[in-house]
Amino acid sequence: MNEDKNILRAARERADMSMQEVETRLGRLARDNRRLIPISGERLGRIERGAVGVLPEEVYSLSVVYDDPSLCYQFCAQMCGLGDKIVPRMERREDLCGITCALLGSVREFEEMEKKLTILTRDGQIDRLEQEEFERIMEALERISANVQTMKFWAQTHVKE
Repeated sequence: MNEDKNILRAARERADMSMQEVETRLGRLARDNRRLIPISGERLGRIERGAVGVLPEEVYSLSVVYDDPSLCYQFCAQMCGLGDKIVPRMERREDLCGITCALLGSVREFEEMEKKLTILTRDGQIDRLEQEEFERIMEALERISANVQTMKFWAQTHVKE
């Protein structure tokens, strides 16, 4: 649970907010938005220390208050029992050029595997001899997915409507 509290505390610190400020602001926002739920400063402290578990609804509410959409993704990828098995890890990066290069590099890597994937899947199944190559292709797709998520969250954080 140590990693969990650090994610939530780090998000609050990036937002430069005290626990009391979170409680006050979230309380105001929750009155106007039924999707948000208020969280007391006391509960937030217990969540950040790992003394109690955090609810998905609380993570969403905190992501709105902190203006940090990546917090929901991090919760799914690292704190949720199911998500940590199926959601690819995303890097939190601020360098748009680096994010773009990583995304394009992963797409190019997959383009090189495209013909192999077509050959492997044309019979509708993957046999034992094909499994290793198929797993490499799936890993390449995971890298694309993680890079797409990184780009999406950079855009949500930096490109305001």
